Amino acid sequence: MKSEAATPAAYIASLTGDRRKPMTEVRRVVRAHVPKGFAEVMSFGMSAWVVPLATYPDRYNGQPLVYAAFASQKNYMSLYLMCIYTGATAKRRFARVGAKCAAWTLIAVRVQRARRDLAADGDDSANRRSGDGDEGSPHADA
Repeated sequence: MKSEAATPAAYIASLTGDRRKPMTEVRRVVRAHVPKGFAEVMSFGMSAWVVPLATYPDRYNGQPLVYAAFASQKNYMSLYLMCIYTGATAKRRFARVGAKCAAWTLIAVRVQRARRDLAADGDDSANRRSGDGDEGSPHADA
């Protein structure tokens, strides 16, 4: 679902409780690993990290180049890692994963650690499936 939120923080705040925690964790992990120079903005109704137009203005559509983004869809949550196309190592990793959703494969370990940490802190929501896997994604059966 496309969000009308003006900022990534407003986007997270607009999510329901069962979506807010996992998406907050995804945002935290991605923020910790996105290289310097990218701007965190709302783009196409999603929270995204982009190459600012001031850095790379020659875009056919006038929109900043998206590096990574995430969104809470109606039936699932998505993480888009456009950076998969930026280097040989990322391309090889993607090829090994095959038809599976590489975005979730690359982040799954960190999300599972976060769920264990929440469970250790007594947060019951960590024991429920909260859509942080790839069920509901077009690649779930691949």
